Amino acid sequence: MNEQTRKPTTERLAEALSLAGAPKWMIDNANAGLYDDYKSSVAVPIMMLVFDAENMGLYEIANRARDGEFDAEKWEADEWAKSADGQATFSEFFADVERNAQKKRKQ
Repeated sequence: MNEQTRKPTTERLAEALSLAGAPKWMIDNANAGLYDDYKSSVAVPIMMLVFDAENMGLYEIANRARDGEFDAEKWEADEWAKSADGQATFSEFFADVERNAQKKRKQ
């Protein structure tokens, strides 16, 4: 997929929600990244999307979310990994791994 044809998951989801007749607050949540794998502050954003969609009677959207249609694309994962947030996450993770390895060596 080239640079010009890539559409962020947040935009694809917001469009799908709009076409499905979702309430404005859900579309706003999608645009803000609340349901996004890498932009959300929620631990399980797709589960939240499924929950919200089902509560609003948007069963097709819920099923599409369960099927992975609104999961982030690889290029989005790559961009996140290069971002400051991604780098901080990796640093924290590998620091924890090193601390755990040191503890085991001392035992």
